Amino acid sequence: MANPDHLKILKNGIKEWNAWRKSYPLTIPDLRDLKLKGAKLWGINLHRADLSGANLKGATLLKSNLIEANFSEANLEDARLMIAEMWGTKLCRANLTGADLRMAEIGDSDLTGAVLKNTNLGRANLMAANLSDANLQNCMLIETNLNDAILSNTIMTGVTLYRCTTFGWKLKKIQCDYIYTDIARKYRNPKSSFFYPGEFEDLYKSKPTMEFLFDHGITWIDSLIIELITNELEKEKPGFGLKLISYDGRGGQSRAIFAIASQAMEDDALKELKSRYEIKSKMIENRMDFMFQFILQANQPLQNENIISEEYEKLKSVHNKNINICTNAINEIKNAILKQHESTFINKSKREILIELEIYLRDMPQDGLKATGEKVMKLTQEELVPILPLIVTQLAVLTINKQL
Repeated sequence: MANPDHLKILKNGIKEWNAWRKSYPLTIPDLRDLKLKGAKLWGINLHRADLSGANLKGATLLKSNLIEANFSEANLEDARLMIAEMWGTKLCRANLTGADLRMAEIGDSDLTGAVLKNTNLGRANLMAANLSDANLQNCMLIETNLNDAILSNTIMTGVTLYRCTTFGWKLKKIQCDYIYTDIARKYRNPKSSFFYPGEFEDLYKSKPTMEFLFDHGITWIDSLIIELITNELEKEKPGFGLKLISYDGRGGQSRAIFAIASQAMEDDALKELKSRYEIKSKMIENRMDFMFQFILQANQPLQNENIISEEYEKLKSVHNKNINICTNAINEIKNAILKQHESTFINKSKREILIELEIYLRDMPQDGLKATGEKVMKLTQEELVPILPLIVTQLAVLTINKQL
């Protein structure tokens, strides 16, 4: 049973609870078997707390400190645990059915016997977690870190396994009929049959590998380029047996990890990868430089070079904005170009720019462009500037795709 004194403090609200935890950091909260169904506990400090057997069905624990907490046999069904800190947490035999654990840090945690059916573990960190005897049926494993994780007698039928890092994971007696290898769950593996016993382990166990190191963090553009190159080499140089396994950022060094036919192929394969990566990266960089200039010029009167340079640097510093907004805005950027006087364009005529845009946009989906475009056209120049980098990036990547 929960400690009455601890329960009283909790009932006074998260602010008072967190203040108490800060004042008495060595006290281990006893909240065993507590009924907290649907509770709003956003940002709560439950470091090392004992919540074994607690009912937290549908509870909200976003961005909470759950490090080394004990949730053994707790009910966390449909709980919201996004971005929660859960290093070394005990989740033995816990019910996490339908829970949202996106971007949660669950490394080195004990999930033996836990039920994670229909759970979303997208971009979660499960490094060195123990998932033995756990049930991951229909679980979403999208860009999930499973490096060094232990999966023994784990149920994995119907999981979505997409762009996960699995370096050094340990597979034994996996129970898996099939998986999906795309976010939309359209591509089933095997397509129509089922894995025979041991086939999943044979397919995904550690193979001869090589690493391709990045000088900077991996962006979505880097991953796109790597996948394009991998597809090229699979067709042009099948002898390499090159397969992209995962991305990894351990030790502060970003890398792509590939399976390869044999270590004897590593030097030649790495040489091909580096050469093609440099070429494609430079092509995208060059197109982005050009796109920054003409989109800026198309949406405002001609400015002196100092102001253009200042805004250009401002644009380059903006990252990770909403890609959908940018994609939908492109059509209205084109309309804005049409309204500008020819003198606005320094080295390119209005017609030349429109022709290039038509080429880049030819295969882009048009759904929703009008509605979003109307909103975009109401933005001021100051509001438009932050989203231009992704518009530019989209156009540049489309250019590279068409040149492959």
